Amino acid sequence: MASSANLSTEPDPVHHSVASGPPYQPPEIALSEVTPVELIREAETSSVFRARWREKDCIVKIHHHREKFPWDSDDREIDPFLCESRAYCRLKEHGLCERGYVPDFYGLIKDIDPKTEGWKSRLEAFVEDPVRPNGVVIEYIPNTQQIDPANFSTARADQLRTAISVMHKAGVFHDDIYPRNVIVQEETDRAVWIDFDHAHTFPLDSRTESEEENMQEWMKDEDDRVHYLLIGLVRTYGLQLLEQGLLSLQAEDHKRGEIWWSWMFYYDTADPPGWTEEDQEAKLKVMLGTEYPAYVEKKRKCEEKECQRARIRRQKSSSWECDEFEDNHNEVDPDKGNNDNDNDEDETTAEPRPPSLDTW
Repeated sequence: MASSANLSTEPDPVHHSVASGPPYQPPEIALSEVTPVELIREAETSSVFRARWREKDCIVKIHHHREKFPWDSDDREIDPFLCESRAYCRLKEHGLCERGYVPDFYGLIKDIDPKTEGWKSRLEAFVEDPVRPNGVVIEYIPNTQQIDPANFSTARADQLRTAISVMHKAGVFHDDIYPRNVIVQEETDRAVWIDFDHAHTFPLDSRTESEEENMQEWMKDEDDRVHYLLIGLVRTYGLQLLEQGLLSLQAEDHKRGEIWWSWMFYYDTADPPGWTEEDQEAKLKVMLGTEYPAYVEKKRKCEEKECQRARIRRQKSSSWECDEFEDNHNEVDPDKGNNDNDNDEDETTAEPRPPSLDTW
């Protein structure tokens, strides 16, 4: 197995100089200093371990080396170790680790011997690699979950959006915006971006024209992807709460012998064709309100209309009014002919209908 070559994580001195100061120099850590605890995930490009280093828990992510092929883009680094290590150096330098937007970065493990004492049985996937693997050592964040609708909140959405904005200002393009790459720690309300093995780290000054174009285009696209990721979580979260709330209200319907909330659940919660995201958000805000004000008001109006119809029916019970009503109803318009075959019901005789929330 050959030793790794050209593995410098330092930016090129001409095109990758940092205007705010010298680049961050990560410490190198020997694998023998790290004690493995458990394998968290094994994938085609890397293996992720929980480990102990200097009496604290950490994550060791060891990457398989990947050579560039002729068909790979000249504008991108494709070796996952170089992508991740360069990104963490820049993120550490610009304070994103300190602010908790990404895991803290402890250092690098280079030129790893898969037969290292204590690691041999855990690194069998790397034994046949033509080039020795390399790895990063980062913070272990306990009690985390992948972000999903159940642990989503607006505060966490703000954290993630701010983190991406600061990341872009630091010249780091994540390029793997998916829920699997966001973890949440409930007790601290912390939302963290992880997995930078697809990231691209741009120079902060002296960029070529091509680099400048790519940076602007890629980061704008990534901003949009973050937006749609968060919108997707908002919609799924809101609809889940909505469904739970209406199901409980259906039970109340059953107790009272009514169908108000059942009708809304089956006919008015589906988004009409052509609805925008703003329409959906506005509807969710109202429907998730503690008092359900719009529905209470609509129900009140429908009940008033039903009371009015009931009064009309009571009045019709008088014989003279019934006769007058029948005479008027049976009059034939000479211009229109007999309407006996028409199916339209008179408004005053129609059975009460469930409320239609067409105001949505």
